[in-house]
Amino acid sequence: MITLNKNSKLFAITSSLIALIVYRSGGAFSDVDNYIEMYNSVIGGSTVNTELSFVLFSKMSGFMGFSYLGVFFIYALISIYSKYYFLSRFVFRPSLAVLLYGVSYFILYEFVQMRVGAAFGVFLVSLVFYDRNDHFKFIVTCVLASLLHYSIIPLALLLLLSPVFFKFKYEKFLGMSLAGIVFLLVTVFMIMFFFLMSFFPVLDFRFVFIESLYNLFSWVLPSRIYTGYVGSAFTPAASFSMKLVLSVVLSIISIVALLCGLLKKSWIYYFSGLMVIFSFWIYFFIGHMGVFAERLAEIFLLFIIVVLDGVIEKNRVLGLSLFYIVLSAFLVNLVTRASYFEF
Repeated sequence: MITLNKNSKLFAITSSLIALIVYRSGGAFSDVDNYIEMYNSVIGGSTVNTELSFVLFSKMSGFMGFSYLGVFFIYALISIYSKYYFLSRFVFRPSLAVLLYGVSYFILYEFVQMRVGAAFGVFLVSLVFYDRNDHFKFIVTCVLASLLHYSIIPLALLLLLSPVFFKFKYEKFLGMSLAGIVFLLVTVFMIMFFFLMSFFPVLDFRFVFIESLYNLFSWVLPSRIYTGYVGSAFTPAASFSMKLVLSVVLSIISIVALLCGLLKKSWIYYFSGLMVIFSFWIYFFIGHMGVFAERLAEIFLLFIIVVLDGVIEKNRVLGLSLFYIVLSAFLVNLVTRASYFEF
């Protein structure tokens, strides 16, 4: 009788996902038609407004005679196996991580936003090299991830900034630094202020903030970052959002885990907690910016999977309880597919 270890099971799952992603249909996922059109434009010699990596993959696929399916395969291979590489080296319960990832909204990115999915996967690989202090490979993988999609650049910058929030002694990770604790407490205050704004909209200062930002940088910022905050009669738009509420809930879980020592003492778990918390700040300040802000915040939110893994490893009962709570929230979000502008 053949028995499979956890890595073999992950390998089988990732291989199946790649096959499913490559042969997905445009009828089920409308953005696929856009990728096919972009591919045809590249092959036809036209200029396409996308990353150079997509142009390169399209020309490689066309040269080898694989059509647009070759592009889908390249992105799927990079995206899925890079996540497999990360899970097999960092995550304590990879099966639970795969389950939570499977019911999250982000799994749709593998089908409709394959450039973002692949870029995020390569960034996860860079975390492995960062943990090993292999600076050259870390820099190379971060650059490659950014070339796949520009949304990875903020994650790379926050990773470089993250040591400010952590306390080390003789290169040994100890926990949150004073700056990190202050950041967590400020986030708690802002979450409370967010709920207060829901009852008293007059307290919403973001409209003034965005207006000043736009007036100062209107020559480079798109107009939607400004107009998204304007409602009827030139008043601030409503701040309520199901995804913002989700980010609040997941941020609270991460804050409690960080402050109360519920995570295993490892920088990857603490860094993941910070990433989840930053999703709240993104939604809070630039959520109305549109697709860019939404994709960026969703990537940050996805780190809750690693946070829960850290809690499970420290306290199995508590960790599994939080896991099923978040699993239920992801299922609701997947069904409603609520955007920032819709309930």
